[in-house]
Amino acid sequence: MINPLIPYAIKGVLWYQGEANSKSVAKGNFYQTQLTSLINTYRADWNNADLTFYAVQLANFKKPQVNPVETEQYWPNTRESMRRATQALDHADIAVAIDIGAADNIHPQNKMELGRRLSLLALKNEYNKNVVSSGPSYQSAEVVGSTIKLKFTEVGSGLTTNNGKPLTGFAIAGSDGNYVWAEAKVLPGVKDNTQFIEVSSSKVSDPKSVKYGWADNPSSINLYNKEGLPASPFSSN
Repeated sequence: MINPLIPYAIKGVLWYQGEANSKSVAKGNFYQTQLTSLINTYRADWNNADLTFYAVQLANFKKPQVNPVETEQYWPNTRESMRRATQALDHADIAVAIDIGAADNIHPQNKMELGRRLSLLALKNEYNKNVVSSGPSYQSAEVVGSTIKLKFTEVGSGLTTNNGKPLTGFAIAGSDGNYVWAEAKVLPGVKDNTQFIEVSSSKVSDPKSVKYGWADNPSSINLYNKEGLPASPFSSN
């Protein structure tokens, strides 16, 4: 359906798809390869290595999260594939929709906010507007004693929660891979659009990894920047 449009001029691509690719861990993880290939193919077809590509990350859907990590749910794997694929490529990004979905509707109704978030990416990157275009973006993790220190960019004027309560939705595991609910706190100070979060649990003395919002419907997550844009769910490993 797209092929007949080649090579008509386009400014960029907005991509909203992935639900059908979320039926197993393997399929969700493979989506990173598929999406990367798709983006590179579009760029080759239009002879534009910098062609903009913005993907809508899968929204929250189905039953609300109960366990720290829902191992029998696969939408988190596809979301992570979307995050990693776009983070690894220039001129690519995701619009996070993890807080505007509906538990009982695979087609969430709040398209106005979704469109606004996509427009912020375009306004900043294609039209050079001075706007904060996305929520906090996880970059890396460092084990510091019994804690894990997470680095975020795209923090705007600072990391915060959207409900005034402590951070929730973080899970931490040691070498056994057994995730438990974690305590998380924002470390003060924003420098070069970067800020850190410290994650720990009294049940894990030698932590190895962190997951955030790892469920089809991670209804308790609340990490945002002060501009009101949510962080994407992620896995540090």
